[in-house]
Amino acid sequence: MTTLLDNYSVIKEINKANESIKAGYERVALLERKLDDKVLPPEKQEKLRRELLELRKLLRTNEKLLSKLHSHNRKSFMLAIFIAFICFTLYMLYVLIVGLDF
Repeated sequence: MTTLLDNYSVIKEINKANESIKAGYERVALLERKLDDKVLPPEKQEKLRRELLELRKLLRTNEKLLSKLHSHNRKSFMLAIFIAFICFTLYMLYVLIVGLDF
């Protein structure tokens, strides 16, 4: 069963993953601009291409992680909604049975 602290850590992890992905895409754009430069020696271009491929692979991994984190966060939210619905239903049944005599 998840707690408020677990949910908070999920939100922190989602924010970290978002920042990591954003930084990764900025790095990809920088590497692509460098690769467009025609004066780079071939060995430097090959090194940049390998780095770009590794970075794209890392971005795919981070995006999958982010998707899993969102799914976990959604499940926690649904559990909270379910508990609130049960409480509301029990209160309504109490009011129907006992009445509004305060």
